[in-house]
Amino acid sequence: NASTYIRWNSTNATSCSASGGSSGWAGNKSLSGSFYTGALSSSKTYTLTCVNNSGSATDTVTVNVGSQVLNPTVNISADDPNVAYNASTYIRWSSTNATSCSASGGSNGWAGNKSFSGSFYTGSLYDNVTYTIRCSNDTGSADDSITIVVNENEEELNPTVDITASDQDLNYGDSTYIRWTSNNATSCSATGGTNSWSGTKSTSGSFYTGALYDTEIYTIRCSNSSASASDSVTIYVEDEDDEQPTVNTRAATNIDEESATLNGFVDSNGGSNVEAWFEWGTDNDYDNHTSHINYGHTSGTDFDYDLDGLDSDETYYFRAVAQNDSGERVFGSQKSFRTDEDGNNNDNEEGPNVTTYSATDVQNDSAILNGYVDTNGTSTRRWFEWGTSRSSLSHETDKSSKSTSSRNFEQSIDNLNPDTTYYFRAVAENNNDIDYGNILSFRTESDYEDNACDYGTCTPTAVTIMVSNVGQSSARLNGLGLVNNNVYTTGYFEYGTTQALGSVTINKNIGSTQSNPFYESLFNLVSGRIYYYQAVVINQYGTSRGDIVSFRTTSPTVYIDTNTNTNTVYRNTTVVTNTNNTAGTSRPSLVLLNVSRDGETIRRGDIIEYVVNYKNVSSKNLRDVVLRISIPKELEFMEASRGYFSTENSTVVANIGNLDSQEEGSVNVRVQVTTDTEVGKIVVVTANLAYTIIDNSAQEEVFAYSKNTIGDREVVQQGALAFLFGDGFLPNTLLGWLLIILLIVLLILAVRKAYYESKTLAVSDASKKHS
Repeated sequence: NASTYIRWNSTNATSCSASGGSSGWAGNKSLSGSFYTGALSSSKTYTLTCVNNSGSATDTVTVNVGSQVLNPTVNISADDPNVAYNASTYIRWSSTNATSCSASGGSNGWAGNKSFSGSFYTGSLYDNVTYTIRCSNDTGSADDSITIVVNENEEELNPTVDITASDQDLNYGDSTYIRWTSNNATSCSATGGTNSWSGTKSTSGSFYTGALYDTEIYTIRCSNSSASASDSVTIYVEDEDDEQPTVNTRAATNIDEESATLNGFVDSNGGSNVEAWFEWGTDNDYDNHTSHINYGHTSGTDFDYDLDGLDSDETYYFRAVAQNDSGERVFGSQKSFRTDEDGNNNDNEEGPNVTTYSATDVQNDSAILNGYVDTNGTSTRRWFEWGTSRSSLSHETDKSSKSTSSRNFEQSIDNLNPDTTYYFRAVAENNNDIDYGNILSFRTESDYEDNACDYGTCTPTAVTIMVSNVGQSSARLNGLGLVNNNVYTTGYFEYGTTQALGSVTINKNIGSTQSNPFYESLFNLVSGRIYYYQAVVINQYGTSRGDIVSFRTTSPTVYIDTNTNTNTVYRNTTVVTNTNNTAGTSRPSLVLLNVSRDGETIRRGDIIEYVVNYKNVSSKNLRDVVLRISIPKELEFMEASRGYFSTENSTVVANIGNLDSQEEGSVNVRVQVTTDTEVGKIVVVTANLAYTIIDNSAQEEVFAYSKNTIGDREVVQQGALAFLFGDGFLPNTLLGWLLIILLIVLLILAVRKAYYESKTLAVSDASKKHS
């Protein structure tokens, strides 16, 4: 039934005529031309004869027509054309002579291209639905349809929905979980809230709010064909400025006949600017006070004041006081001291000094509280107060422990609620006084489980990155959060003057991408002192703490070594962009920096090599280029192709000097994986490169990292000889025993050979001496 064109031309002819062919072909024809055959249902031969006075010429062409294409057919049916309300069935179809099929109408994804035959699950049906399918070929098309009759639901129930929160009263920057369930609903949608709450939701589920800084209302509406229902929950967030500061009175020091030093501790607790001072006097009326000092948004700092002009051999009482911009004033406990008269300090007996340290081993229902007590040589009782509100620490741990030794102490608490913030402080008491530590907080883990993240595979990874902007009283802490599944993640830093840390920065949103740099600046630090810090990352899958890293604030007088790059200042950080799951590369920047090694898994005991490549990809020349490569504690440093290794902070430092446009280089670092490293642990090697742009003296830094997972070498070693010796020490196969015997025989022969060779050598030497 197809068609074509017949074309001809002639030479030296005076006339042409056609015969055969199809309708309209026969008859006189021009000396050249074309003819449309029309639809052909059988083969045809087209003949053309052209003549002149001298003779004639004839030519033919045959158009072969294939067998007739049959029209398509299609049949559609349903397993059950009559279903109950909210029930389902299967649609089935088959076709013949078709080259394509497409569906229309229906529901739940029925419409669209279809195979020549197949089946389709309708899903739940609530109204009568017609399913249509059309199948086609070159000759035409065929249609068929079927209607599924849905019986009316005379007793259809209206939907219901219930929404709750794990914690409806939060402190500024805290988070919680929203959970909801519904009945008789076919769809749900959310409004209000924050951090991507709004939009389509499943008929039941949970949602991690992320850090909240304002009161939020979370609303959900669930519907079916007959009605809808909604519910909401309000999360109340305490204003930032309403957060009370914490102040502790410390024992007086440097007590003399006419002078003493008052000591205290103040923490703004993430609230507004805080001022601190001391009230003091010869009685509890505190007739005097020191000057007020503003400590800003401090995350915890010690302060003191030197008193002089005191009376000798007199008892003085004092306490620390703090107040924020909102006018909230808090008082430390009262302490006392007695000025000296005869040089023996009146044999003053001091009260204890206690410090609260961060909680550890935080689970969904338990945690370990930590602290340090200085007993000043007096028998002292120590314990913890804790609760779910900073202003109401209504629970106490065991108070029976009593000792004269100054040391760290810890106590565990359990039966806690999951996904809840708890506050605590250390307390110490002796016969002279009672002292309260600073108030810290922790949040229990959630009992929420995600089926896609079994065995902790989605737990984030915190990486502590080298400090920058170090001055006499300030520094910037840097961290990196590696995140799975693009979930909302927060991060903060724990820091202090010992590895017990004890102070924390504000918990902030750091993002949800695979690689999330974050930082926090510290102020009011003591010059020339060593500080320790670690990055902490939290999301719905768990909490991760990076390595503890140290730095030293600069002293008031800095001596510059002109042979090194000590004048490099870190600022204007160019953040990392993650390129895959195992390595990160700094982009964009004047310098391309990456850390590479083959493979993602490294095994215990392996000696491996990291290669840090750098290249100035800009048109500018750089100076004062310093590369620092941070080695985690799970890797033992062996050697580096350039620079030196600092054991203080486990860092390779390479002074590159100048780096001209398009110049490149690399530093190789060899390490060995420690044999006691936890299998499955993620370790991250980071590289930081600081430089100064010669044109404008602008200073920048970039960093990159390589992420690796620790594997177990022992499995591989055992498998190498398992076929001979089995799983135990002695062989359990015939081949294994034969190998043992062979090794013993070879050992005996080797010993015998060595013995006789030594005797021969002795005889030979003796003969030389007597010759």
